[in-house]
Amino acid sequence: MDADRFAAVLRTLIARPSRRAALRLLSGLGLAGLLGRTRAKKRHKKRKCAKAGQRTHKKRKKCCKGLVEDPSRRCTQPASPQCVPGACPATGCGDLSDGCGGTLRCGCPANQICLRRGVCRSCTVTCTGTPAQCGVTLRTAIQGGGTVYVCPGRYQGGFVLTDAVTVIGAGDGTDAARNTILDGNAAGRVLTINAGAGTVELERLQISGGNSEGVSGIDHGGTTLRLRECTVSGNTSVDSSGGGILVETGSTLEMTRCTVRDNRATSQTGIGTGGGIYAAGPTTLTDCLIEANHAANSGGGLFVIGGTTTLRGTTQVRANAAPAGGGIAVAAGTNAAGTLVIAETCRVTENMAGEGLGGGVRRSAGTVTLQGANPSPIVVNNCHENCVGTVPKCAAIPVSC
Repeated sequence: MDADRFAAVLRTLIARPSRRAALRLLSGLGLAGLLGRTRAKKRHKKRKCAKAGQRTHKKRKKCCKGLVEDPSRRCTQPASPQCVPGACPATGCGDLSDGCGGTLRCGCPANQICLRRGVCRSCTVTCTGTPAQCGVTLRTAIQGGGTVYVCPGRYQGGFVLTDAVTVIGAGDGTDAARNTILDGNAAGRVLTINAGAGTVELERLQISGGNSEGVSGIDHGGTTLRLRECTVSGNTSVDSSGGGILVETGSTLEMTRCTVRDNRATSQTGIGTGGGIYAAGPTTLTDCLIEANHAANSGGGLFVIGGTTTLRGTTQVRANAAPAGGGIAVAAGTNAAGTLVIAETCRVTENMAGEGLGGGVRRSAGTVTLQGANPSPIVVNNCHENCVGTVPKCAAIPVSC
């Protein structure tokens, strides 16, 4: 287009009365489509949305995606749906998640117990009479060997095992309505495992109330005894050793997540050793608590006199007392001396013995190994001393009296 033609078109556009008339003129020049598209872009320009915390209005008529409008026309996050706790499954038991951060405590039907794997199992033995009558029923059942499932109740001992057997109870607490209690009734030993009995496994039981001139809780003279989630408490050996448990020479004890509490080994003739456990054979305690036991002579919590005793996991020997070796005493027997090995994650603490006699650990023979750092954090805050005898890595302080 030359200059004269352009000037003529410009004058014509200025003279046109409307935009529509101007577009008709430009259509002959091929420019109308370009102007129309530009107009369309302006017409479809994206409108803004109201963000969280903003109110909707004429320019922001809607909330942005994912937001909702509250009664004050302010945009906000939608409320989370309310969590509805689940119910106990028909076949499950134990402490289960409710799906909302809480815990469901699911039980079993009558005459069934909850196993560790969270399923219910019918009882082999149910306590429906007196403790003595229930004890007779249990005594008969365990003589047959195999696996015996025992419903809650108080079962009066003593019990003698001559063959391999597994006994599984409802729990190791003190309430006989919810737990399985083997009770010595302060009239004798609760449980005896004879030589040649084979492997005996006890699970979720309380062994208590033993009182005898000799071992009163468990006298283990068999091959291997495994206790899992059991409590041995309130047993008293009169003028003897092993208030809670006695492991004889050649026998093996394995305990996992168990408690040995408030047992006593008394003395009239100078014996009284091992208020909680007297170990003359290999003994392993994993994640166990040995607490508040008392010996009239030595080894309030543990008396190690033969084999190797190993403390693993988070095992604690706490608040035990004896004139010597308030927590643990390691000594020599007729044929051998004891060996004690303690993992760095375990603790021997708050135990008490006479001054100069080892509130935490007393080694009069044998060996003691404290694993981990030097000085060790394992034996601390005992009274009067943490260790007496040669105990490498044992910290001199802190002590607590």
